[in-house]
Amino acid sequence: MHLYYYLAILGVAAAAATRSLLPLLALVPWFVASGRVAAQAGQWRRAVAWFLAIQYSVTLAALVLIAGSLRYRRLVL
Repeated sequence: MHLYYYLAILGVAAAAATRSLLPLLALVPWFVASGRVAAQAGQWRRAVAWFLAIQYSVTLAALVLIAGSLRYRRLVL
């Protein structure tokens, strides 16, 4: 699922760089994958909460990896 997240980030960056909406199609696999996980929660309110929690946790994990890579000047996996 993290691969879809990084694909979505690259799509947003490419859309910003080229000022085109076409690269935003890279968001579709991420939203489908995280939406499936969230849909297992049952009710729509709980599913929305799960969806937002997934977005938050994966974004936070990516930021921590980036910060660690910058701090230690090595690729942190």
